[in-house]
Amino acid sequence: MNCAECGKEIIDEDSSFCAYCGNPFDSKKNKTELLGEGAILLIIAATFTLTIGIIGLMNYQATVAYIASVGGDIAPYLGFLLFGFIDIIMFIPGLLGGLSALFKRRFKFSFIAAILVLCSSLATFIIIQYYAYGYADIVLFSEIPILVFSILSIFLINKSKTEFN
Repeated sequence: MNCAECGKEIIDEDSSFCAYCGNPFDSKKNKTELLGEGAILLIIAATFTLTIGIIGLMNYQATVAYIASVGGDIAPYLGFLLFGFIDIIMFIPGLLGGLSALFKRRFKFSFIAAILVLCSSLATFIIIQYYAYGYADIVLFSEIPILVFSILSIFLINKSKTEFN
């Protein structure tokens, strides 16, 4: 970053004035940067949600194929199908909400999309706990970044509310 007054490079990025000419400036991130970060976090969370949804559907398919070959009941494995569809469907508003936030359009849609991604993550966690899939710990572990990213995106998008057109 260069000083707007003298043009020299600012060495200390945390400083609030130029060391050469004394010109004051604001070194804090502006709301546009926060909005961009929130949008990217929402897109990443939505992509993770899609991945978990695909894993759920693939796990359901493999389990049903195995259970059908041995003649068992597939009802206990419907949770994979349920959270797989929920996560894949919630990817769409998550991605579109992140893109809308990147282009500073439709605050309410972006905000609600971030909440939907968070809710799909919580639903996946609840479904796995309800069906007691002991071997699905990796899915639960991968829900942590979705939770964190979606909560951060909700916070950052809301904080940058005034940047939307």
